[in-house]
Amino acid sequence: MTMLPPTPITAQMRDFERRLRMLEHMHPAWTIRRRPHTWIAVRITPPNAEQAAAGMRQFLIEPNLDALVAALAGQLLIAQTPDAA
Repeated sequence: MTMLPPTPITAQMRDFERRLRMLEHMHPAWTIRRRPHTWIAVRITPPNAEQAAAGMRQFLIEPNLDALVAALAGQLLIAQTPDAA
C-alpha cells in the first residue's frame, strides 16, 4: 500500500504542535495555549510583590506566536533580574 504525502493541514498541525512544545519547554513557568486569533500564557505561580513591581505579569495575551515569544522573553529577563527574583 502506498502512503500519501501528508496534507498541508496535517503538516501545519504538526508544526504548530512542535512549536508549542518547544515554547513550553523553554518557558516551564508558564502554561501556554492558543485560542482563535490569540496566544495566551498564564504564569503557573503568580509573581510576588517585587516581581510584579518589576513588571512581571500573571497573564500574557498576544495576537500571534512571535509576539508571545517576545513577551515571554521580556518576562524571563525580569525573572532573572536579582531585584525581582
